[in-house]
Amino acid sequence: MEVSARTAGEAVDELEVAYPGIKARLVEGEGLRPGLALYIDGGEVDTGLRTKLQAQSKVYFLAAQSGG
Repeated sequence: MEVSARTAGEAVDELEVAYPGIKARLVEGEGLRPGLALYIDGGEVDTGLRTKLQAQSKVYFLAAQSGG
């Protein structure tokens, strides 16, 4: 889905309009829910929902990887 968001948080807000309830599955308080990782343009980011997006950014919410 394409959105016109400037940050990852704004993208979640736009997704919530199109898919009610998705925000509760992705966000807890002011950040991502535990166990989720945010990837933008192929790389994991640690700045969370305030991460700025470019016009053609691709945003993914994935289960966080752990272990070794």
